[in-house]
Amino acid sequence: MKKNIIYLLTLLLLCCFRQNIHAEYFRNLNLGNGLSQFSVMSICQDSLGRMWFGTHEGINIYDGHHIRYYKGWVESGPGEKLWLGNSIDYIHCGNDGNIYFIADRNLFTYDIRCERFSQLTTGNQTSALTTTDTAIWYTRHDTLFVWDTQKNKVCMSAIFQPATSQP
Repeated sequence: MKKNIIYLLTLLLLCCFRQNIHAEYFRNLNLGNGLSQFSVMSICQDSLGRMWFGTHEGINIYDGHHIRYYKGWVESGPGEKLWLGNSIDYIHCGNDGNIYFIADRNLFTYDIRCERFSQLTTGNQTSALTTTDTAIWYTRHDTLFVWDTQKNKVCMSAIFQPATSQP
């Protein structure tokens, strides 16, 4: 009897102090519902909540309902086309809200306000990418570059020399 009263009081307290509980729903993304390839190399989430997936068959954008993907030639503005390529190895969301990614070893950006792609490097030598508060760090061949997102230009570079052994 005493046990039943304790259970009843516990239930009453839980009902009085209940918190709003929301169910979480998860959805698998795959080739069947629009993902361009099953091998995802990099993922980031932009300031609008969209998920960006880099694959070897282009860049995929998931808005919670639909997947759009871009590869090869893409629209870069009114009447402008840009060769984006296919293989997307790195994607990062900058603090400026834009997306930065490496496609076929060149650095690109996607301006989420203008919905426009731009190419920042050429020569197919860009191989690594990361972001900080106001900068995008990337490497080309043996040089580290810093792209200032506020000034929209390269602000620094440093050449790394291979270490030599001392006699």
